[in-house]
Amino acid sequence: MKRYGQFCSLARAAEILGERWALLIVRELLLGPKRYSDLMEALPGISTNVLATRLRDLEDETIIRRRVTPPPTPATLYELTDDGIALKPAMDALADWGLRRLGAPSADEVRRPGWLLLGVAASTSARQSPADAIVQLVVDGEAFAVTVDKQGMSVTQGTGMPTAATVRTSLATLYALATGSTTVSAARSAGDFDVEGDRRSATVALEAIAHARIPSPTPHQPSKRQL
Repeated sequence: MKRYGQFCSLARAAEILGERWALLIVRELLLGPKRYSDLMEALPGISTNVLATRLRDLEDETIIRRRVTPPPTPATLYELTDDGIALKPAMDALADWGLRRLGAPSADEVRRPGWLLLGVAASTSARQSPADAIVQLVVDGEAFAVTVDKQGMSVTQGTGMPTAATVRTSLATLYALATGSTTVSAARSAGDFDVEGDRRSATVALEAIAHARIPSPTPHQPSKRQL
């Protein structure tokens, strides 16, 4: 770990989280515990030795921990500690700030539903919802539990949480909804949603995503340094 040699709280945070991939590992674990293989799949471009090093560093700093699940399906899971969970407000602020600079995805950029949902949740965390809902959202086969309440929106990956409804859709529809390129009613009329269970809860969750206020996509423009 690189040291700045400065007695400064921000410098200390940067020493711990400023290494490449560290913040993105925390991002993945904000969605829920993951196995080593899950993290390798969720972080395209990372090497096995870099992932192992970052996980060890984050463990040493008590940001993450390992937990072994019992039989019949034992596995080693990585999860956030209380110190790691305490990073969520800062991660939300960074994600919300980054949304304004996201633009349209370029052809070589990987897109994942969980990444978009974390950005949506970050942009809605400061706004109250008129109603509460817990919905399972299945996006291109990936399942997430989406909770909407007066605190905003939260997202976890997986199917373990009891939910009032299940909504199946595509990442393309989710992206269009979050950027305002379509509306809940228009997407429903087009058959872009498959809803099972409480339709009111499903509507509450989808309307929260539609009001995320992600800027409309614009063509990717190179920076002046790239020209």
